[in-house]
Amino acid sequence: MSSITYPKIFKLSWLTRSRVLLYSCIPLALFLALLGMLIYYADFHNPAMGWLFMDFRAAWSASYLAEIGRAQDAYSPATLNSVSWVLEPFARYIDTAKYDSGNIAAFIYWLYPPTYLLILFPIAYLPWVYSLVFYLGTTLTLYLFALWKQIADPVIIAALLAFPAVWLNIRYGQNGFLVAGLLGFGLLFLKDHPKIAGIFIGILCIKPHLALIIPIALIAMNAWSTITVAAFVALTLSFASLLMFGESSWEGWFNSLSIARSILENRPLHWMYSPSVYASIRLVGGSIVLAYIGQLLCTLLVMLVVWRIWKNSSSWPIKQGVVALACLLCSPYVYDYDLCLAGLAIVFFISASRENGWLDGEKIVLVAVWLLPLIMIPTAAYTSIQIGPLILLPMLLMFYRKSKQSIDLCGSSFPIQE
Repeated sequence: MSSITYPKIFKLSWLTRSRVLLYSCIPLALFLALLGMLIYYADFHNPAMGWLFMDFRAAWSASYLAEIGRAQDAYSPATLNSVSWVLEPFARYIDTAKYDSGNIAAFIYWLYPPTYLLILFPIAYLPWVYSLVFYLGTTLTLYLFALWKQIADPVIIAALLAFPAVWLNIRYGQNGFLVAGLLGFGLLFLKDHPKIAGIFIGILCIKPHLALIIPIALIAMNAWSTITVAAFVALTLSFASLLMFGESSWEGWFNSLSIARSILENRPLHWMYSPSVYASIRLVGGSIVLAYIGQLLCTLLVMLVVWRIWKNSSSWPIKQGVVALACLLCSPYVYDYDLCLAGLAIVFFISASRENGWLDGEKIVLVAVWLLPLIMIPTAAYTSIQIGPLILLPMLLMFYRKSKQSIDLCGSSFPIQE
């Protein structure tokens, strides 16, 4: 398929199933031990120790404010922090008088639309530690089940359970599992049950900046029933949140976009955590305008690749995987925990390779993607180089090359069942 001759090391023929299992169990054991140690020694009563599960503190606090009829205050950083940093681990009692802005781990924000607040609304009925366990447990189950439905291989699932992005998402208490799980099921249902797929895709309006590439793929496939259902679900969630939380909540979210933009444009620390083209240009000293231009060019390239693959490829795993990867590459506002989407891309790529065979260089790129969440931040901190795009873009090209292989082998694309 390719005229390029690769060194033997790039073929990774020594990476057998038994070694994949071994190399997965070792970091998995280390991550579990580290997490257990952090939880054991953490003082959840001390706000200065709140860096562990910090993002879930924000989610629980926003849900609590919504529960007491003050959803709009979730978008007020001062109010949100006055709740987040006085949480009692095992009680719902909130005493904002205890808030001390000088004794907190970080200043946190709530930047998600009210549609996500609608889904999170019930979590504040439990103390935040219990809610954390429930939230991470259910969303991790959703994520792993989506992976298992695509490739029921215990060795691959073990490797992806050890995927560093999984543990970063747990450390933050973030929504990487939820987003990847929803997208995974949306893609899995798309071929045979397009209307059900639309439900899962529509719920992704909770994090709209990561879902912008999905309509490109659906239009290329003429999946109009999926588009219709997804739009209906997104509008229903938006209208329901408007009814429940009021116009002020949506005004608060629109106002919070200026905070998100300020973080994106002016916080070098955040660029180290973001595997985007935008962050990579800013880290090496590029201007804001140059970074936006670079991100725009990357997005246009990704849109073109997604369109061609979904229009011409005969392999469903390739189509599904390239969308999961594209969601990461098209947004400048993406973080390390969002790399759970790369876990989806890995599974779909392995599935496609089992259909059509492996090409030279593919396995080592998959290993690099697996390692990316672990090495991305230290590399950026010590070299000012954001390696995220340097690893994710080669994977995009791998999907494109694999799609050409599937066209040669099978000749035509599958129709979608409307």
